[in-house]
Amino acid sequence: MKRVLLLAVLIALAMPVSATWWPTVSPRAIRVAVGETTSVTATAWWSGLTDYGGGINWRFVTPDPDIAKVDTTMTTSGSREVAITGVAPGQTYILYIRNGSLNPSGLADITVYCGDEPAVKPAEALVETKLGDEVTLQAMSSIADRSTFVWYAGELGDTSRAIPFGGTTLTFTPETSGVHHYWVMATTPCSASSTAFEVNVRPLKRRAVR
Repeated sequence: MKRVLLLAVLIALAMPVSATWWPTVSPRAIRVAVGETTSVTATAWWSGLTDYGGGINWRFVTPDPDIAKVDTTMTTSGSREVAITGVAPGQTYILYIRNGSLNPSGLADITVYCGDEPAVKPAEALVETKLGDEVTLQAMSSIADRSTFVWYAGELGDTSRAIPFGGTTLTFTPETSGVHHYWVMATTPCSASSTAFEVNVRPLKRRAVR
């Protein structure tokens, strides 16, 4: 009986030293589309009987921010939501940093997949202007923030005359009159689409000489 009591006392004395706070997350497997955001619930779990100090100071991260973004801090016990945003298709997982030190244990697996993505469209496919006036062509896309745009002069599909510019708009001043064609390709890690523009440039009217 004395041995059992002594063992219980030793365990109780050792517990404050070995016990600590641990995070658990639910669910342990997450699927999220590129460009979408989901979340898991992180819960603080104490492995002993009494918290003798140290508390909670966690930052949830992923080793592959090019696949998924996870950046949430937790400093109090209980539960909180950890946001996960898909960046590019692939597999990664959630880690956590405790008091500045990276814990190598993975808390949850993340699968990022390609969802349906809308095609790029022209704000105005046919533009009428006159020689000397500035023209702006605009590509419309609800996923422009995660798209790369490449503009070309010429018919749709002609990549021989790339324009050194990247963005949703192309602004220029036509140097000659007539009908000019331009197009833009929008790409993401999951899709590629294009749209065409036609610019009709009217010549300047000459004043009659009397």
